[in-house]
Amino acid sequence: DQAEEIAEDIENGETNRPKRQAFKDWRYPNTIWDQGLYYYFGSSANDKVRRAFLLGAEMWRKDTCINFTHSWTAPNRVRVIAGNGCWSYVGKIRRSPQDLSLGSGCEVSGARLVQTIYLQPGIAAHEIGHALGFFHTHSRHDRDQFITVYSGNIRHDWLDQFNRESTNTNDNYGITYDYGSLMHYGAHRLEIRRAKP
Repeated sequence: DQAEEIAEDIENGETNRPKRQAFKDWRYPNTIWDQGLYYYFGSSANDKVRRAFLLGAEMWRKDTCINFTHSWTAPNRVRVIAGNGCWSYVGKIRRSPQDLSLGSGCEVSGARLVQTIYLQPGIAAHEIGHALGFFHTHSRHDRDQFITVYSGNIRHDWLDQFNRESTNTNDNYGITYDYGSLMHYGAHRLEIRRAKP
C-alpha cells in the first residue's frame, strides 16, 4: 500500500528533506502559489485528516518561506478532503477550490508505535508538495544519471508515477539530485519482486 510505504520511508529517515524541483508547463508561472498556499477543510475532513495536514504543512513551513493560510474565500485555495486515496493536483490550478485528498488508503497501521490506525504527516507533506507544484524527484529530467528505474518490476497501475519529465516541464533550479527528498519514493516502492529495486 502506497501510504504504508511512504510512512516506512519517513520512519527510516529517507524522505524528510524539502526539495525544490518544480513542474513547469505552458501555464507556468501561474501554477506557483506566489502568495502562499490558502486552504480550508472540506466537510469530509475529520480530525485525523486535519491534524495530518497541519503537521504536513508545518514540515514545509519550518524549512521554507511558504506560508499556509486558512481561508474560505481566497480566489485560489486548496480544499483538504478525505476522498478516495492520497492525491493532489500538481501546482496551483485555475479551478478553485482544488482538492487534496488524505482519505481512504492513506492510513498507516501504527502497530510499532501504538495499536491504532493514523494518518502520517509525511504523507500529507508529500501531497502538499504536489499542490505546491513539485512532482516526484524520481521523475526529474536528469534522474537517469542518478537512479535506474526497472519499469518491468513496477506494478503496472503505478507506472505513471515514474514517468520522466522533460527539460521543458522540469526546472531543478540547479539543485542536485536528492535521494532523501520528501518527494522521492523509496527504492522498493510499488515493486513486483523484491529482488530488484
